[in-house]
Amino acid sequence: MARKPKRDLSTVSLAELQQLTGRTYKTIKARLVAAGVEPKRAEGTALYYAAPESLAAVYGEAGEHVTAGDELALLNRARRELAELELAERRNELAPIADTERVVVELLSGVRTQLLAVGPAVAQEVASTDSAAEANEIISGAVTHALAGIADATIATRPARKSG
Repeated sequence: MARKPKRDLSTVSLAELQQLTGRTYKTIKARLVAAGVEPKRAEGTALYYAAPESLAAVYGEAGEHVTAGDELALLNRARRELAELELAERRNELAPIADTERVVVELLSGVRTQLLAVGPAVAQEVASTDSAAEANEIISGAVTHALAGIADATIATRPARKSG
C-alpha cells in the first residue's frame, strides 16, 4: 500500500486557518491584512500563508493568547473592581460624574452672580471714600464674601442604596 505524502505544514490556507482557529474568514483576512502578512504561494484560487506569521496575526503576538482560566480571572477581577467602586459610592467616597458636574456648574454660576453683584453693591460706598486704600478694603471684603461659598461647597450624593 502506497503511503500518502505528508502535507507541508509550514504554510496554511485561509480555509485551514478557519478550521484551526474557529474564526470567520472575514476576521482572519482582516487580521492578516492588519498585520501585513502576505501570501507565500498560491494554488489555483487558494492563497497559502506562512503558518507561524498567520497564526500570530490571528491570535495576536506570543503571550497574547488568553486561556479560559485567564478569561475567568479577568472576569473575577472586573467584578471585584466593580464591587469596590459600588462600595466606595455607598460610603460617599466616590461621586457620579453627573452629580459632580451639576454641583460645580451650580457653584460657579452662584459665584459668577455674586461677583457680578459686587460692583453695584459697593459702588456708592467706594465713591464716598477718601482714599484708594479704603476703597480697596471695601472691594476686597465684598469679593472675599462672594468667594466664601466655594469653601463651603460639597457634592451632594444620592442616599446609599440598600442591599438586599
